Order: sequence, then structure tokens, then C-alpha cells
Amino acid sequence: TGDGAVTGRDVQGAVAVNTGDGAVELSGRFETVRARTGDGSIAIDALPGSTMKREWTITTGDGGVRVRLPQAFDAAIHAQTGDGAITTAGVEVLNPQRSEEGDADRHNIRGRIGKGGEMLTVRTGDGSIDVVAR
Repeated sequence: TGDGAVTGRDVQGAVAVNTGDGAVELSGRFETVRARTGDGSIAIDALPGSTMKREWTITTGDGGVRVRLPQAFDAAIHAQTGDGAITTAGVEVLNPQRSEEGDADRHNIRGRIGKGGEMLTVRTGDGSIDVVAR
């Protein structure tokens, strides 16, 4: 869609969503996810049974991103925000970079979920990122 929100529930398999202006909200058992919005938030709720057959890419130019993953999930992760914080649970952060003040860099993280695997890329130009592997 050029201008409008996209919502998908009980999605199975591969999903690709692209909107120029609008929020994206998806839940289901995914194998591949490609979700992009130019201006809007993104919420992905991957239910138990979801796997990473290929890379997942979740990108917004302006908005927050929330990703919920099942406990038994394996992926490498790269999350990056231009302006906002990154919070994680169930993610082993592998690049504990430090700012000049000595604080952990919460704008750009690389890590592993479970045993690692295919890349989960999460980006926002302006907004916070929250990734939870429950």
C-alpha cells in the first residue's frame, strides 16, 4: 500500500509487506518476514512454530519496532536505530560497544538468539526497538 496500515493475523509461512505510510502489525507462524514502512510502527508477533528459513528484514523510516519471538527460536540479530533505544530480552548481545561516557551502545547491537542462525535485521531511523524471545 502507498498510504495505509497493514494488519495480518494467523499468517503462515513467508510474508512480505511494504507500505509508504502506515503501521504494520503481523502475527502468525512465520518462515520468512520482510516488513517495511516509510513512516509508521511495526509489530511482529511470531508464534511458536516460527522458524527462520531465510533472513528476516524489518525496517521503518520513522516509528518504533516491537518483535516478539517464541522461546525455541534461533537467529543472529542486528538491530539499529538512529534515534531511540534498543531493549532486548532473550538476546545474547555480542557487541558490547561503549559510548564515550562508557555506557553500552543501545543504538546498534549485534547478537544471537538461541543457537544463532539466519540474520534478523531490525532498523528504524527514528524510534525505539524492543526484541523479546520469550
